Amino acid sequence: MSAAPRARIAIREGDIAADPAPFRIASLEGKAAGEDAVRAAFRTGLAAAREQGATAVAVAALGAGPLPLQRCAEILLEEARRGAADPGCIEEIRFVVAGEPAFRVFESVQDAVRIAEQMERLARGH
Repeated sequence: MSAAPRARIAIREGDIAADPAPFRIASLEGKAAGEDAVRAAFRTGLAAAREQGATAVAVAALGAGPLPLQRCAEILLEEARRGAADPGCIEEIRFVVAGEPAFRVFESVQDAVRIAEQMERLARGH
């Protein structure tokens, strides 16, 4: 049995409007930026992208405001990994962040996850 394709998750600095991805998830449309709102907006955006046949999405840091950027990054990257495991997943998810500080936050969260996964594999002896 072949493994399901996994989405490529990329982080880049820039402007969401300038991203060439065919589908953009850019805002919470005035909703409170709590954890549940960020999760729901991202899941809804991914579902809409799949329904429209998109293979790539560009995502802005949705949690600006009362939700700290680091927590937003943790939620979005967690949801991206969860979505990558779904059948018919989006092939590429690009997180487009404004400025190097935001880029570094997303990068450090992604690195922490990779390290945790490596440690788990080592603990299992693989």
